[in-house]
Amino acid sequence: MKQDNISTIPIFSELTQDERIQILGIATEKKYSQGETIFQEGDHPDFLYVVLEGLVTIEKKPLLEEECLTILTLTKGAFFGEMALFDDGPRSAGARASEACRLLLIEKETFLNLLREAPAIATKILLPLFRRLAPRIRQVNTQLAAFFEAGRLLSAATDAPSVLPDMLRLIVAATQARKGILYLINRTTEQLETLSTEGITDTSRLRAIPIKNPEGPVRDVLQNEEALLVSEPRQTGEVQSRYGFETIPMLLIPLKGKQGLLGMLVLSEKNEQEANRGFSYAELSLASCIATQLSYLLENHQFIQEEENRQRLKKRYYRF
Repeated sequence: MKQDNISTIPIFSELTQDERIQILGIATEKKYSQGETIFQEGDHPDFLYVVLEGLVTIEKKPLLEEECLTILTLTKGAFFGEMALFDDGPRSAGARASEACRLLLIEKETFLNLLREAPAIATKILLPLFRRLAPRIRQVNTQLAAFFEAGRLLSAATDAPSVLPDMLRLIVAATQARKGILYLINRTTEQLETLSTEGITDTSRLRAIPIKNPEGPVRDVLQNEEALLVSEPRQTGEVQSRYGFETIPMLLIPLKGKQGLLGMLVLSEKNEQEANRGFSYAELSLASCIATQLSYLLENHQFIQEEENRQRLKKRYYRF
């Protein structure tokens, strides 16, 4: 690996050329294929990792569910596993290559030796590292508050329709979006129809979305049943305003139940304080986690309605 390859990585940005060469001398490079586990929650911490190429997902195992929750998605220049440098406790989360990636690894004991033998170099790495940890801590605080509020709303809900506007308002606030839309699949018309909106004054512009032949980014979300972050004009230019909500940036998140797709959550634009940036992968992860909770509520509501309809049909049959 060439020395210039790490010169633009934030935690190495304050190092001189000779110091970067010295870091490369103690680091190792490793490639991971898409879906490959980098480390698991509970593993012994041994390395600090830096993303050179690709995407890495940080995942947490819920206490009662089997499917892992995505906490963060990291791109080129980001670091993770940093607690290995300061703590001997087991990994508090797992890491997985969400696409093929190339990582730089610095072993814990090697870094501690560097701290003793060349403290000036180690300090130049630690200071940027701490500066980038602060936004992550703020983000975790936002996530905790949002999850607590979502749990409070869901536990107090008597039925799904009554809590949907508040849940949408919570997701919009937590991701600092300006607009939000909840779509639900109508099995009779085979369309995604608007269920609730937030921050949209003219809902007449919103059109129902066919689930069989959708177009643009919606097609990718419905076919792959995976969330999509759209931040560039070229990603939406061909379908601008096709369904009435397409603005940049935006997040599209499928609402999935155990029996299949239930609907879709759309978040678009950023609020005034965040108008100069798009949505982050962290906000995508946060919205996806709350959307999962919302999907459970919707699926349970649909099951209750179907059961009530079956009971009504039985009663009518007995009358005849």
